Amino acid sequence: MENCMFPMEFLRVTQRPGIGSHRGSKAIDLGGRDTGKDKVYAPFSGTVVRTRKGANGELYLVSDAPVRFADGSTDYCTVTFIHDEAFNVPEGTHVVQGQYIYDEGGMGSGRPHKFGNHLHMEVSRGKVSARQVANKYGVYCTAIQMDINKAMMLGNDVTVMDAGGMEWHRRTECEAPVQAQNAYTVRAGDSWWRIAEQQLGSGTKLYKLAAANGKTVNSPLHPGDKLTLEV
Repeated sequence: MENCMFPMEFLRVTQRPGIGSHRGSKAIDLGGRDTGKDKVYAPFSGTVVRTRKGANGELYLVSDAPVRFADGSTDYCTVTFIHDEAFNVPEGTHVVQGQYIYDEGGMGSGRPHKFGNHLHMEVSRGKVSARQVANKYGVYCTAIQMDINKAMMLGNDVTVMDAGGMEWHRRTECEAPVQAQNAYTVRAGDSWWRIAEQQLGSGTKLYKLAAANGKTVNSPLHPGDKLTLEV
């Protein structure tokens, strides 16, 4: 079973849940490392079920299977990303955990650069409708939202710049670490990201791991497969 992972290399919360344009919502805004456009990676393996290149640049990703959340619970997961101006993956694409799929941006109401570059993110428990509906405050949000810090684990390589007053947990706090070695035998539920993070200390090393084994991050993994960890 995959963990639900925080999808950026830098954690810098620029707007917390429940205030301003997030009133009545558990959404957060993230500013990345600086005012540029940081990359956003798939928090789990799943399918991009809907994109809206106009509007606010929304992308909805639904997990292939139940994932493990930071609070220890498990379920399917739907993640909503908003404000990208140029999509990397089209609607209907299957992505693997850790794959680069999105960017920060400023798309708003069909206008690029309406806002400063950032990522608006919502996490929902289960397979929810890939659309936003106005809540009682008139704020549009996805259904069955979770507290994002209770849903997503931080990878060992994530730099915390501003936690937004929220309590976040590293993956190593949420599950027992695995002893690193020179070779690894694939187990049920493994992904390239999961193996790279547990064995190499960083999920973003999945590309090097796959290449070292003569594969790509889209290559399927089967229980019993032997992988070299010498990358």
